[in-house]
Amino acid sequence: MNPPQNNPCEMLSAWLKVATDRLCDSAKARITLEIEAHFNEAVEAHIADGKPPVEAQAQALAELGNPEKAGRRFRKKHLTEKEVKKILGLMAAAAKPYSKIDVMFEVLFSLSGIVISLVAHKVFHPSVVFIK
Repeated sequence: MNPPQNNPCEMLSAWLKVATDRLCDSAKARITLEIEAHFNEAVEAHIADGKPPVEAQAQALAELGNPEKAGRRFRKKHLTEKEVKKILGLMAAAAKPYSKIDVMFEVLFSLSGIVISLVAHKVFHPSVVFIK
């Protein structure tokens, strides 16, 4: 990443854009607030140590580390846009009302599975009698 070299706000924004790429909006917002607070605290600490503001900001940004690596960590712990779409699709499918045909097929497949299991059990364990 080649962040803008002149404005610390632009540099932090560029870092955050890379680090939060592909995250859902709520995760981006939470992480942005947290990183901005961490960045500002680090800048204040470096200024209190006697560093000029521009140097303090540059050091605070460097302390955040590689934004691509941070992004990989964030995507392991926070929902991505793709995951949110998948969850919403599953929720929509689960909310879909079942028709009588859907229920009949479900019952039929469940019963056929039971029959197959009983037949297989009888074939492999002929001494067991289920029904006399």
